Amino acid sequence: MPSVIGLLEERERDASRRVEVLRQEADRVLAELREAELSWSRPTWFPGWRT
Repeated sequence: MPSVIGLLEERERDASRRVEVLRQEADRVLAELREAELSWSRPTWFPGWRT
């Protein structure tokens, strides 16, 4: 039978792995958001567009 400490350590390792995966995903999403914001804020000129 596994010890309580062993089970807690295993859960902590699993949680740390999930946190790392989520951080990587958040970094990827933030990079995509920055790129989208940059492309959205770039002026685009359309023929016939009046400013």
